[in-house]
Amino acid sequence: MSGVKGKSGRKKKTLTATQAKQRLQAALPGAIEVIIETVEGTNKDRMRYEAAVELKDSAIGKPRQQTDIDLTARREFTPEEVRLLMRQVYVEEQLEEGNALQRRIEAEGSYQESSTET
Repeated sequence: MSGVKGKSGRKKKTLTATQAKQRLQAALPGAIEVIIETVEGTNKDRMRYEAAVELKDSAIGKPRQQTDIDLTARREFTPEEVRLLMRQVYVEEQLEEGNALQRRIEAEGSYQESSTET
């Protein structure tokens, strides 16, 4: 791999986004094994477990979160009001997913920028 000399004079390894994703995918089986070992009680290293969870989340993403809605009110909602509330919840969920995707894209972009700087 090509590299750029850093402050220490050694070449830094640079990865493209595709290469980084491939390395994450390759490390995924080991991360899953660490998570399983932790569940079974054979792994007591918390940092190793947390690193494995982060790697898993980066490689395959986090599970979707379920949203609980409490519609207790002092009055009854009309069907139109219920539709509007449900739409608002849906839009907020979509915005959050879009924000999470934007953060991942920005993180990949800043990773690529920092790896190409001299």
